[in-house]
Order: sequence, then structure tokens, then C-alpha cells
Amino acid sequence: GRKNPELVEPPESTQEIEADIQQVAKLLNESQRPVLLVGRGVILSGTSGKLSYLAERNDLPVVTSLLGLDAFPASDPRALGMPGMHGTERANYSLQDADLVLGLGVRFDDRVIGRPDRFAPNARIVHFDVDATAIERTMRADVAVVADLSESLKMLLPLVPKADRSAWWERIREWNREADPTKEPPRPGYRRMGPLGAREAIRSVARKISENNAIAVSDVGQHQMWLAQELGDALPGSHLTSGGLGAMGYALPAGLGAAIGQPDRSVWVVAGDGGFQMSLQELATVVQEGIPLRIAVIDNGYLGMVRQWQERFYGRRYSETQISGPDLVALGKAYGIPTWRIDRSEQLDSTLSLAAIEEGPVLIWMQVRQEENVYPMVESGAALDEMVTESERVPG
Repeated sequence: GRKNPELVEPPESTQEIEADIQQVAKLLNESQRPVLLVGRGVILSGTSGKLSYLAERNDLPVVTSLLGLDAFPASDPRALGMPGMHGTERANYSLQDADLVLGLGVRFDDRVIGRPDRFAPNARIVHFDVDATAIERTMRADVAVVADLSESLKMLLPLVPKADRSAWWERIREWNREADPTKEPPRPGYRRMGPLGAREAIRSVARKISENNAIAVSDVGQHQMWLAQELGDALPGSHLTSGGLGAMGYALPAGLGAAIGQPDRSVWVVAGDGGFQMSLQELATVVQEGIPLRIAVIDNGYLGMVRQWQERFYGRRYSETQISGPDLVALGKAYGIPTWRIDRSEQLDSTLSLAAIEEGPVLIWMQVRQEENVYPMVESGAALDEMVTESERVPG
């Protein structure tokens, strides 16, 4: 095609970047309560290994954004989980109490940092990003390092000594002990009986994803947040979701692309009943091309995230959030896809185990309790340490 004018912008000089890195190292070595805030840029730059080395060497807590969840192993003792609107207590409290926040390939999006003017009020902010336009777009930066993250971390690592941060970790562990115990994984051998809960269902799916080293693809809504909270270790690039745009209907076509791109790996699609119906016609492509997707539909009969806000802020005056849907067993049969319907806890393990070993595509219809909410929750305009927990939900 016709060539268009292009802007060629010279990068910062090596000397300028080195000076920035020196300043970052000085801040890190002087800090008492540092936190690494990690985003998708770590995955895109292929620097998960350098991140792990940095965290281990300097004993740094690591919080990972929704799009950066798979940049750092969830089982690592330094992993605090996801921060933000539905982040973990320890991730949010750690950021708010930090004296230094190192943002690596992260946008400082308002869903992550809450109210910008009350984010990490006592912390110096360092922002690493390859894109200069991302710097101070939403959050001030005391130091900005505009460079490829792989190169900037390579320059930083030799300047970071081993550190003992036991006092900081004891404080973080205290927040973890205060967290809502309902969010902790059940003890080994525990079997729940009765109607199926949404979080419980997603916890079991997340466990199966981790066991099979599978790619997780989530749609948008409550299930997206629950999966982010429950997902275990994942290789970099193994968690796909619509973060910035929040596009419902994303999961099924994205799962198709993931399965075609990595045919040797299992792919699990997790969607709500609303999002699934926005792109369920792609089942035709799944069948036609023989794509072995494992599709779990979390059906609560609502657009759950909107309903949760209507419950909390509008006294359960629900409007345009209750939805109907097709019989997914009949739908699966029409497409020739093995389909299971489950609505009780005791059906979970056996059904997911069968689904995991099927050679072709499968559909799992999970009919869950209707009015279950995602907690913790940071309300719009609040700071990260002003979280609403399960114990503070609206009675009724």
C-alpha cells in the first residue's frame, strides 16, 4: 500500500537511562516498605525471569494486575495477588502502606490504584514503561524509566543487593491473617454439599486449569474477578482476558485463537451466561474446526457485576440485569458437543475430571446461586484501603 509519513523519535540516551536506573536503585536500597506493581508489560517484554530474580534477591512483595497475573508465580511466597477494585486485602493494604512503589509495565489504571490522589500516599512512585505516553497518564511518577523493560531491568539487577525485609513481611502477614477466611481454599479432602456457589465453581475450574498447565481465557464480569482471585501458577501468556475495554463476549473467540495458536496446550474458557450469549455462535467454528475447548458457563441468571452494584447502591432495585438463556444441554446437543449441567457442589470434581480428558470440545453448564457477590470491593471514588468485605454486604 501507499507509504505514509512516519515519526522517527530517538530514544533517551543510554546515559539518561543509566542515571534514572541509579536513582531507582538508591530509592530501593533506602526503602523500608517497597512493593513491585506488575502489569502486562512484563509478559510482553519477556522479563518474568528477571522479575522473579529481583523479587527474590531483594525480598520484595509482588502485586500483579489483572493483565499481569501470569507474570509472576501465584505460589511464590512473595506473591500478594491482584490489587484494585476486587483485589486481595494484602495487595491493597501493602500498596497503601508502601514507601516505594515500583510499577513495571503497568498503566496505573484506576481499577488498579483506586482514587489516584489517595493512592500510596506515603510512597515514592517509580514507573518503568517502554511507552513515554503512558508515564503520568493517570499517576504522578517521581522517577520514570522510559526504555525496554528487559534492558532496564538488566541494568538495575546488579545494583540491587540482597535485603532482609522481615519487619515489612510481618506487617503484610498480619493483614493476611485478618483477611476473610471464606476466601481461603478449602482444606484437603473437604467436600462441600448442596447448591452450587459461583466462587466455589470457579475455584474448582481454576484448580483444574493449574493441574493441566492450561491456558485460562475469561470473559467479563463477576466470574472474571473470581477467576483472577483463584487462579494458581500459570506460565507467562497463559491468562487471557479483556482488561481495559471489558468487552463481553470476548472469551469464546479469544479461546479459539489461543487454541489455534497453541494446539499442544489445553484451553479453558470461563464465561458468564450474559457474555457467552454474545458470541455463542462461535460454537459453529469450534465444531467445524474440531477445536478442543473446555467451556465453562457460569449461569446465575443475571448480568452479575451490574446486579451487584444495583444491590449495593440502589437498594436491590434491579433494572435490565436479570436475563434468560437457552437450555445449554440442548444447545450442546444441537452442535454435537458433549455437555454437562451441574447445580450442586458434589457434581464438580467428577464433571470437571471428565471434561478435562475429552478429546474434542466440551460444554459445562454451571447453574449457580443467583445473588452471590465478589469481595473485596473498592467502591468508585474510594482509596484501596477502604475495601468492602463480605461481612459488610448489604443485608436482605
